[in-house]
Amino acid sequence: RSGRWKLCFCPGSGGWSEPRGLARAKELGLPPVQLFDLEADPAEATNLALRDPERVAAMTALFRREVERVPGDGAAWWKQLPWARPAQ
Repeated sequence: RSGRWKLCFCPGSGGWSEPRGLARAKELGLPPVQLFDLEADPAEATNLALRDPERVAAMTALFRREVERVPGDGAAWWKQLPWARPAQ
């Protein structure tokens, strides 16, 4: 989260309901992440990721900086993050 904005690094529902997973989200033309304006849309009903790619990029960069400054041996887990995925 950054102020009123929430970025979720998951496609589709991000949970148990459809659509689940990156492959299914791609089939439906959904973006690989979800961006919500919590002030305007507290129910998180409208994904704004495709409408605001600059904010997605800025929030992704901020998250990446925070992750990379954390010491530890979680390298295998960090490979699951969006910037570590091969281009799709």
